[in-house]
Amino acid sequence: MNSKFYDWLSFFDIDEFLEINKKYKTIQDFLNDNIFQSCKNIKINWLLYKNNNSLYYQKINIQERIKYPEYNNPGNILIKSTVRGNLPINYWKGMENPHTSSLKYSSCSSSGKNIRYNSPFNNPPD
Repeated sequence: MNSKFYDWLSFFDIDEFLEINKKYKTIQDFLNDNIFQSCKNIKINWLLYKNNNSLYYQKINIQERIKYPEYNNPGNILIKSTVRGNLPINYWKGMENPHTSSLKYSSCSSSGKNIRYNSPFNNPPD
């Protein structure tokens, strides 16, 4: 299993992107924050965006094309997992899909809050 070669593994679909708090300059800064020190899985909430009403592809940055988050969308309670690499194989047996995590290891929200349940939801969104 390739997980032993990486510090973190993220599970995103091709139509998804990760947007982190502006206090972090890079994804490495975010993942190396001390709030995640004891965390094996970071449950990152979805944030759905409104349609930009564009009919044709625009060769501009995704954040410029899709600008308007739907903060009240009920789908925002869904999460995607970013999991530490180099975990024992039994971790992966307890992880049903990228929206859940193993109960054997600590999970936290994207703000470092401890989450003690194996659920595809984090409500309220964090």
